[in-house]
Amino acid sequence: MGYQGDGLQCSDIDECLSGLHRCHRNARCNNTLGSYSCICRDGYVGDGTNCQDIDECQKENGGCHVSAVCTNTEGGRICKCRNGFRGNGYNCTDIDECASQLVCHWNATCTNNPGSYVCTCNPGYKGNGNYLCLDIDECSETPRVCSSALGYKGCKNLPGTYHCTCSNGFESNGQSCVDINECETNTCSLYADCQNTMGSFKCTCKSGFVGNGETCADVNECTESPCDPNASCINRLGSYECVCNSGFLEEGLTCTDINECEEENPCPSFTTCVNNAGSYKCDCGVGYEFNISECSDLDECSEGFCSPYANCRNTPGSFSCQCAEGFSGDGLSCVDVDECSLVLQCHSNALCFNFPGSYNCTCQVGYAGDGKTICSDVNECQEDNGGCRNGATCVNNQGSFLCLCPDGFILTNKTICEDINECEVLENPCSVNEQCKNIDGSYECLCQEGYYRPTNTMDCVDIDECQDNPCHVNATCLNTVGFHTCTCKRGFAVNGTECLDIDECSVEGACHPNAICTNFVGEFLCSCQQGFLGDGFSCQDVDDPLCNGLVCSDIDECQRKNICPENETECVNLPGSFSCNCKHGYTQNQTKCVGNVNLFLQKIYIKKIMITLSPLNKIFFIASHLGCEDIDECKDNTTCRSDQVCTNLPGSYNCSCRTGYHEKNYTCVDTDESHWNLIPHYLFYYSKHHFPKPNYFVTFPEKHV
Repeated sequence: MGYQGDGLQCSDIDECLSGLHRCHRNARCNNTLGSYSCICRDGYVGDGTNCQDIDECQKENGGCHVSAVCTNTEGGRICKCRNGFRGNGYNCTDIDECASQLVCHWNATCTNNPGSYVCTCNPGYKGNGNYLCLDIDECSETPRVCSSALGYKGCKNLPGTYHCTCSNGFESNGQSCVDINECETNTCSLYADCQNTMGSFKCTCKSGFVGNGETCADVNECTESPCDPNASCINRLGSYECVCNSGFLEEGLTCTDINECEEENPCPSFTTCVNNAGSYKCDCGVGYEFNISECSDLDECSEGFCSPYANCRNTPGSFSCQCAEGFSGDGLSCVDVDECSLVLQCHSNALCFNFPGSYNCTCQVGYAGDGKTICSDVNECQEDNGGCRNGATCVNNQGSFLCLCPDGFILTNKTICEDINECEVLENPCSVNEQCKNIDGSYECLCQEGYYRPTNTMDCVDIDECQDNPCHVNATCLNTVGFHTCTCKRGFAVNGTECLDIDECSVEGACHPNAICTNFVGEFLCSCQQGFLGDGFSCQDVDDPLCNGLVCSDIDECQRKNICPENETECVNLPGSFSCNCKHGYTQNQTKCVGNVNLFLQKIYIKKIMITLSPLNKIFFIASHLGCEDIDECKDNTTCRSDQVCTNLPGSYNCSCRTGYHEKNYTCVDTDESHWNLIPHYLFYYSKHHFPKPNYFVTFPEKHV
């Protein structure tokens, strides 16, 4: 055992490599010659074949730091610093949590402990210190914290503390409220007396000052004139002083004049001393004045003894005054002479203006000259028509001018002619059926819409619009004063501007139930069905005994004489009835048949005639296969109106307004060319036919007229 070989030569078996050992999994296998040994690994204890874990933490905390936690593991242990410490577990140091400013509430104080910390709210606050510190309201939570017995007025809570308030004029010394001596802080003005009182003080301005005590202003006693009239008052701060003027002597509160002439004569012997109030003078006599030591002539002229309007002449000891030209008086007093009150100073067309010592002559408005001898009339009309405007005529007058307006205008501002609106000023300037139109200087009376004037001297009469067939072919025109109405014929209904046939057969009950309804243009026919007799509105069975076996047939009323009395009509038989229709060449107008508008083309074959209405409401004809000899209607001067131009056309003529005018209410009026697109037409034209709307087309089928 422990070796291998043939016996002659044996080699050691390495049980550790071959796995033939019995060591524990937590033991280390050591091979020896012919055997092996098992030694438990570090952290384990046993004989090698059985190894158990050693709990290192049971002895001296496993070698970990006292502030660390030892955790046993298989074959070893783990050292980890406790909360509040930092390190590798073998060496742990305390963490100072208070170093971070965000650990505690901002009104709390942080205290660091080994491995921990404590947050304590500051004095005046309450809470956990970590996230909550509320201010303590000492004023409400602590009764009598500011007792009135100590002189306090009230309590004022502050963040983290409180304050005991005293009444005005008191202050706290930490224990109670005591009076404030405001006089110690110079509360009053420098010119006032301060008196301290309990809780207050009083300021009173001193004599000679005025104010509220806190501000005092000096009183100017000199404004009341307290001194003698011959003394000067000097205001002092809080008082005043009276000083007698020169030449006066102070005697108590009064000032008396000093008579200089009595004490010792100060004047020379050739003069007389004259005492004055507060002074004296040396008198040399009339006309002279004393000058230091001698008497000299007094220049009265320089003193202004004469009038300002006089000439002064000085003489030794005297003077003389003479009023200047244009003034009168004794020289000492001079008054102006009013030359304008004198006769013939200025021209008769001039104005006289008096001045001190003189006068001025000025020509009146409308005249020119020197004013004294010449004042000639000025012709204002020669320059800018005198300012007359808008067709006014300037008329010159002596010293003036006049602006005259022509008839139909009125003068405003004396220079401008404005048109008179006769349509507003005059009362009913136009006749009946006319409307007034104002024009420069006059007015016009134009026919109202629906009226025209046959001649210039006649009144406006109604236009018979029905003559121009303005209505639909299946309508009846009714002319009224100033306008017309279109009414659809019986059997037709209006649809916009057209009259459309009414399909009576579409109406239930139009015919008898046993009749056949046949619609025609403008009417309908009821025919009894086969086997029935009647007029279509009432049908009876042929087997009905009332018919007696007879067969009913239509009666041809057109066989009767004068069934249609008018020569322009012809009779058309209808089942059970008849109709009087207009003959060819005639059209129905109300209840009559009138000649067709194309009578001038009678018995002429016309193929595909088109009537086109131009923007000027004129009718032109496009025709082919015509055979006629033209008649020149323009040779007759009465063919067109006097305000029209006659133009002969093949088979007709044209009455048109002159260039720049167009037809309106049988009158040629001015055309605003900006609104027209005139296209010349050189076709047949029927002058007396008008349609109410432009661009209206009518196409007639091929027929004989």
